[in-house]
Amino acid sequence: MQPLPTPERSARMLVAQGCIIVVVLASLAGIFIHSAAIGLTAGAALAVFLVLCWRQFTIATWLTVGLCVLLLAAAMLRGIDIETLSRGLERMAFLAALLALLGALRVVASEAPEVVRAGRYLTTRPPGRRYLAMNFGGHVFGVLINLGGIALLLDMTRRSLEETSAHLPPDLREWRLRRITTAVLRGFALAPLWSPIGLGLNALLLAMPGLEYADIGPAGLLAAALFLAWGWFLDWAGAPRIPLTSRAAPRPDAADQGGVALLVLHVALLAGLVFGLHAATGLQFQQALLIAVPGYSLAWAARIGRGGPGGAGAAMRRATAGTIRRFPLAAAEIGVFASAGLLSVLALELLPIDRVQALVAALIGAPWQMVVLLNLSMFALATAGVNPIITASVLGGLVTQLDVPGLSDAAAALCLAGTWSCVMGFTPLMTTVVYAGALVGRPAAVVGFRWNGLYCLSGLALWTIGMALLVQSGLMVLMALFVRFMDGGISLERGVKSGLADLHACGRLAHGEAGRNELAGAREPFGGGGSWPATLSAPGRGRREPCIRPFADQIPLELAEGTEDMEHEPPGGGGGVDVLGERPEAHAAPLQFGDGLQQMRHRPAEAVELPDHKGVAVPQERERRVQPRSLGSGTGHTAILEDAGCAGGSKGVELKREILLGGRDAGVSDEGHGISLHLEQDIPLARIAAEGGIAERTLRRWLAAWRAKGIAGLERSRRSDAGIARRLAPEIEALVRSMATRRPRPTAAAIHRKVQAEAKARGLTGASYSVVAGIVRGIEPARIAVATDAAAYRDRHELVHRRDADAPNAMWQADHTMLDVLVLDAGKPVRPWLTVVMDDYSRAIAGFFLATAAPSAVNTALALRQAIWRKEDPGWPVCGIPEQLYADNGSDFVSENIEQACIALKIRLIHSRPGRPRGRGKIERFFRTVNDMFLPEIPGHIRGGKPLSEPAIELAELTRRFERFLHDVYHRRPHGTTGEEPIARWRSGGFLPSLPESREALDMLLLRVPKPRKVGRDGIRFMGQRYVEPTLAAFIGEQVDVLYDPRDLAEVRIYHDGAFVCSALCPEHIEAPSLASIRSARRQTKERLKQSIADDEVPHEHDGRPALEHNTPQRPRFGGLKLYAADD
Repeated sequence: MQPLPTPERSARMLVAQGCIIVVVLASLAGIFIHSAAIGLTAGAALAVFLVLCWRQFTIATWLTVGLCVLLLAAAMLRGIDIETLSRGLERMAFLAALLALLGALRVVASEAPEVVRAGRYLTTRPPGRRYLAMNFGGHVFGVLINLGGIALLLDMTRRSLEETSAHLPPDLREWRLRRITTAVLRGFALAPLWSPIGLGLNALLLAMPGLEYADIGPAGLLAAALFLAWGWFLDWAGAPRIPLTSRAAPRPDAADQGGVALLVLHVALLAGLVFGLHAATGLQFQQALLIAVPGYSLAWAARIGRGGPGGAGAAMRRATAGTIRRFPLAAAEIGVFASAGLLSVLALELLPIDRVQALVAALIGAPWQMVVLLNLSMFALATAGVNPIITASVLGGLVTQLDVPGLSDAAAALCLAGTWSCVMGFTPLMTTVVYAGALVGRPAAVVGFRWNGLYCLSGLALWTIGMALLVQSGLMVLMALFVRFMDGGISLERGVKSGLADLHACGRLAHGEAGRNELAGAREPFGGGGSWPATLSAPGRGRREPCIRPFADQIPLELAEGTEDMEHEPPGGGGGVDVLGERPEAHAAPLQFGDGLQQMRHRPAEAVELPDHKGVAVPQERERRVQPRSLGSGTGHTAILEDAGCAGGSKGVELKREILLGGRDAGVSDEGHGISLHLEQDIPLARIAAEGGIAERTLRRWLAAWRAKGIAGLERSRRSDAGIARRLAPEIEALVRSMATRRPRPTAAAIHRKVQAEAKARGLTGASYSVVAGIVRGIEPARIAVATDAAAYRDRHELVHRRDADAPNAMWQADHTMLDVLVLDAGKPVRPWLTVVMDDYSRAIAGFFLATAAPSAVNTALALRQAIWRKEDPGWPVCGIPEQLYADNGSDFVSENIEQACIALKIRLIHSRPGRPRGRGKIERFFRTVNDMFLPEIPGHIRGGKPLSEPAIELAELTRRFERFLHDVYHRRPHGTTGEEPIARWRSGGFLPSLPESREALDMLLLRVPKPRKVGRDGIRFMGQRYVEPTLAAFIGEQVDVLYDPRDLAEVRIYHDGAFVCSALCPEHIEAPSLASIRSARRQTKERLKQSIADDEVPHEHDGRPALEHNTPQRPRFGGLKLYAADD
């Protein structure tokens, strides 16, 4: 019996558990709050956890954590910025939090009856189907419950074999144990290829931020199927050919079969929950995963404990407590996986990317070679004991920096994931192999090398060859383009052009017809976005950008006379020798960094007689303050130049000949390419220029200067104004500022040319391009915007007054939007329009109207009618006549009918200024809430321009659902700005709204027909329908007003001189037609006649009033458009 834990140990474990809880909460908080402090907090809590749980560490954990600590210390010494460190700590915290939360699934699964039933069903399959069953089981169990799945399946398998294989010879029992063990291992190892809830793929997605799950998940699932087929073939080919008298397999229990189905359903539901959160909320995939896993675990626990003691609540509490207790036990795994997240950032920060890229460029001649290098590197490191998650994270991040043409990020990630699957069951240093060996009672080396070695090695070879062929042929590029095109991330035209360019370049490179530089021209349309580094490439783009040569971000200079103005000297300086200094004494105090830099820069040169032992001091790259290193090295008697600014001073070197190796010119490489190679080894200057990136003319000028004056001729001339302070003339600076604020705005290059010409004309000292650009950058952006682009100034810099109502119904806002959903209209999918009237003070919705037709005065009138009059639903009390109505300048809001209604109801109608739709941000925010919270639940929801499902409801059903959404969700949810529920805020203060005299009076204002109708002997003709009523006989030949509800045209109300006459019916229709149905019938008729008329558009008359549809266009009453003044 184990001793009880001491109070000290219990307290330590409690603190460790609390630390992981802090890490999980910090990771969840990082979803909503973007702050470097969150990453630092999570990193500190995780460090405390690892310190408290160090007894759980394995050798691999010690090595990984130790390496992480060393690299972190090195990065901090080099001055890593806080944002980069925070990003690494956030990745570290995410992987630790995900691993901890996945433990919740394992805890819940240990109590789930379907898991046991599924395991029993899989382990009792007949021999012919046993491999597939166990392989499938290992995969599904691994996806859902990680290593716990291996433990459960192999433990049940071992017990089943003891019962069913006792009659078999020992060698056949061994073979059966081997078969089942390798099947489970191989199935489990396929999870990193596609599992959206696993650590493998998510670690790659973190290390390669440009990727999404859709980029590699489907291809990974296909690859998993291919690996399964290959393993099945090897199992069949390696089966013993001995006839067996097998017993009849037990008949499967229906409950056991149901257990397998439930397990697959759990995987599908959890994955669907992650994808749903990702799609509906806009969260990143990893963020959605952190929310979905604990939520689903608790729901699963509640379902299990629903019929047990204590019910669902007790089961959820047990699952939570069990998960928290497991945190310290998983310290070894958490240490490894969390370190991988930080190492992927630190490695990129510390590695010299330019040198790595140069090395890769020297080794790699085609994309397929990069595939081979990636796969073999990962396999070799994993065999040596490095966890694949570390290798995949570091290599994945490195590939994104190298930008290899023809090898997209998706292809690289797929290569790493496939190799990961191959090594998981191979090396005895892997946790999975050790775990499996312990469960079946065999050494890990036997399980990995002897039992599973052939599958892993052959699978790796086939995977590498297959991926190399796909990448080299360009098929991976086309696959990536197809996935991105289906996801809406790239246009078809651009994708085809980019893909064909890459295919052509890859094909020419494969046949030796093109060099790397040609392939560099083909832009990677997906994944990597850069160009291939070539040995003879032009200088790189900057210090932090991938480049191949040292100082590739500097400008190659020729040896010439010094410039008069220091501002013309680009960073890095020109070529030549700055100063010849005396060699320091052997034990002289080392120079401090930067000592005497200015004096060294302007010290006169001293002659040197050869042979002699002198030091050549070169204050190289003054701006960057590089670390001590040699600038050049050669063979034979080649001299070496050292940094004089480095600690230790300049070394004495033997100048056997008067030659120049380098100096400060960016064109001279570390390998000693210079005129010394021409003098000592008779290498042609053309070859030196081509290989060293130096202009041949520059080399010839250096050689001529050396022959004329010796090494003194190579010394850079001293500035004539050395030691004199230089300042730009005020009139030149004023000229730069004046030109920068002209319209149209000139470029910095144009300003520089103008300034140089003006300075020369005035006899003043000009300014370099960098100085001009610096002055332009220093000008206040608002000053430039107001002078060059009034619209940009108004949008970005102009002061905005926020208008807020101070009471309910003080101001209403009205607007339209087309919803991102499809509804059925006469069997055809259409996108409806939503018209909304919102109370500015409470953010409550006063009224709305949904229609398939474009916005019109009719839609606006119906929305206002619902907003003003009291609702039948007592839970929706918003009503009344507002003091102000704020709307845009659409034709519906400036119509004469709406304007007259507002005048009659004493509503002040305010229009936003044309082209400047400010002040409607509140209602636009409501539209975004509808898109985020309501529409995703509707069939036919559109996202990214494509419907996610088939439309299944009509407009009437959408209207009903939208009203329930307002009542149950929007109006009952505290608003983000006011902090109150919209309905509660509208009701606050005992507000009593003012209402029209009657509903008929309101309808008379909003719904009357703009043009009176004449009563005929057969009734009234309206909207192509005939309306009759005996009362109308007394009004034949009279003009009457018609009031109607567009949603129900079976009945209209007739008014004469403002007095109600009667309600007229349409006898031709038994069922009440609606305006929408009539319009739909008209559209179908017009389509059959093939007339080019808009299907769903309601034409308007030019008199500003809402027009009903006519067969012929109406003449404008006022001879043109009527304009309405806007009240600002």
